[in-house]
Amino acid sequence: MANDFRLETKALIFTENSPVFKILVGVILLATTYFSLFHHLSERDFWSSHEARAAMDAASILEDNNFLSPKLYDGQKELQKPPLYYWIIAFISWLRDTTPDTTSVRLPSAISALLTTCLVCWYLITRGNIREAVFCFIFFLTCQHFVWASRIGRTDMLLTLLITIMAISIEFSKNQQHNQHLWMTLSSISLYLAILCKGLIGLVLGTGITLGILALQACKSDPNNRIKSFFKKVNDSRIMFYWSITLLLASTTFYIIDVYAEGEFLKTFLGYHHFTRALGNGTLRSHPIWYYFFLSSIDFLPWTPLIIFLALLALKSKIISETAQIGAIWFAMVFTILSLASYKRSDYLLPAYPGLAIFFSCGLNDYLTQLEIKKRTALIKIFLIIPPVLSSIGWLIYMDHYLPSVEPFREFRTPAALIRDFTKEELVFFNIELHSLAFHCGKPIKTVVGHKDFSSCTTDRDNIFVITTPKDFRELSSSHDNWKKVILFQREETEFSRPFVFAKFTKFGSPDVTAKPNAMHSASAK
Repeated sequence: MANDFRLETKALIFTENSPVFKILVGVILLATTYFSLFHHLSERDFWSSHEARAAMDAASILEDNNFLSPKLYDGQKELQKPPLYYWIIAFISWLRDTTPDTTSVRLPSAISALLTTCLVCWYLITRGNIREAVFCFIFFLTCQHFVWASRIGRTDMLLTLLITIMAISIEFSKNQQHNQHLWMTLSSISLYLAILCKGLIGLVLGTGITLGILALQACKSDPNNRIKSFFKKVNDSRIMFYWSITLLLASTTFYIIDVYAEGEFLKTFLGYHHFTRALGNGTLRSHPIWYYFFLSSIDFLPWTPLIIFLALLALKSKIISETAQIGAIWFAMVFTILSLASYKRSDYLLPAYPGLAIFFSCGLNDYLTQLEIKKRTALIKIFLIIPPVLSSIGWLIYMDHYLPSVEPFREFRTPAALIRDFTKEELVFFNIELHSLAFHCGKPIKTVVGHKDFSSCTTDRDNIFVITTPKDFRELSSSHDNWKKVILFQREETEFSRPFVFAKFTKFGSPDVTAKPNAMHSASAK
């Protein structure tokens, strides 16, 4: 009797709907959230060039109160992206009462990932299925590229959040007519911020997702006259009115930014970083149209096989829920738009993840409901526990053991400290872009491109401190015979690190008043 009672109690405890099992799953998901998004978020140095640029831009905002034209430490204006992400970094640094650092730069991305996850799960809950929301939560926090991207201080995760708010707001505006203006206003604000985050790509992706969903609903409401039904949907949602206001505000903002940037922002940001890169110039990550098919098969791991299975199942049965269709359209629109652009990188695909998560969770739930009860219950328990636990363990090992072993080869805090211990004078970065090193070295620094510009900056100096590549150092040494060259520090090229040389150039016959040979690894360069 006692054994039967224990077995019965154990079975009750581990049923899907038991309070104990729900608490267990809740604890596991909370732990997964921490280990996936926030554990040792700021431990490693700036590995991404954009992170160090963002830190310098945010620092210029705090120092100069120049919100519309942030600058790097060498005085160059930030023309690659609009300033929204840099405003957020500056605000976080101000709240923390510190200068921009790895925490301030990466927190917006990590928080955006968490909010995106919660927002999509909430959307699924409002559609009436909590289990789908839990599946969605697990998908986000165990999908390897989404998690890693949340730990990098780039604008793409913030753009993903803003696109998600916009799309879901439009969905709610159609289903809640009495609050339509409120939801459309929220979607317009999100679209405006998406444009301030990433420029026209925010507008194109937001427009594509919205029109795709409206086209889907038009086909369902009036299959015999889809075009007329589509334009009716557009008209009923008042999208054109709200989008016109959004575009007017965004255009005005960009014009003001361009004025503060002395006419350089629109020319560089829109002209080069949008059209030249998007259309392809043969360099700078130009890839064929099929590239994202290959890349996504890796980025969606460990769920790639299951995603393919669910997609084939949906195509074969031709039975797919309306919510899953919305997710599929969302993903397909972003995937197609970005595939048509020449310039491709995996982070750009992040705005497609919410749509994929919706399709995945709905498709998985639809598949499981077709199974017999015992098999379905067992698979659900496995899915709710095993993937998040393994993911947490994996990220814990990765963050605590692998990354610390790579950090010495990629960090720039140590060489920057050595450089600044040797000299506080201006550092000349010649033909090299090392934003992480520039950030840690701090001002004064100067960026010089080309031998002509280098020669012009040596005319009134007896000593000059140069940071450059080994190849460029050899060329400078051969072209400036009247200067004594001493290599003070050199980082060799490895699998994880870029090589650079820190050298001192002293004009022959001038006093060498800053010699401090024991501060660094010194060697004469002939």
